[in-house]
Amino acid sequence: MTTRDPWLPLPPKGGKDGTNETALNYRYFQVYLHQSMVDGRRSLRRTVDIVHKSQTRIDDLSSRCHWLNRATAWDLRLAAIAVEERLLQKKEKTALWAKRTEDSLDLKYEVCLETIAKGRDCMKLPTLDRTTEQKDGSKVTFRLSGAVKVAEKLLKAGFKLRDEAVAEAAPTHTQVQEINQNEYEIVPVAATDPDSQTEDSAPDPTKPGALP
Repeated sequence: MTTRDPWLPLPPKGGKDGTNETALNYRYFQVYLHQSMVDGRRSLRRTVDIVHKSQTRIDDLSSRCHWLNRATAWDLRLAAIAVEERLLQKKEKTALWAKRTEDSLDLKYEVCLETIAKGRDCMKLPTLDRTTEQKDGSKVTFRLSGAVKVAEKLLKAGFKLRDEAVAEAAPTHTQVQEINQNEYEIVPVAATDPDSQTEDSAPDPTKPGALP
């Protein structure tokens, strides 16, 4: 059996003591729900001003048709939607950065392979040596090619990049994690002003400030 959302029109005799909510009365509730905010709180007095009915009439409708509980249910639903949207945005952002990290590591590993390959190519270059005779008759050999030193630097850099990429690619807790939904707190909007009547209170026709 499907449960009716509380902010929708009440079913027949769905109000207190079997009260029926007419289409006009439901429009009054809609005004209270969406247009009666005063300083962050819904106000029955503000509803009175908008619909041009007496305070007694609006207080009675509020009590009989459960306006307070229905408005609270509406606020909780909006808050839940907001939380769901924030959770989805956070998951999408986490997945995006996980993909960027993966792409960065792949590129880093590609560069390390290219660097190592260049270093190995340098090692294959022929060495150019020149031997000269000193005044004392001794001979000194000079290595003119710097390929070996270049190869050594390239290989060291390549191996370092490779080790870093492998270490960073290892599974860690920075991968996409399930987001704790308790991080957000759902707090409904204050349903009515402090001096308005509650649902269980009977309307008081002698209440000061009641409009005719």
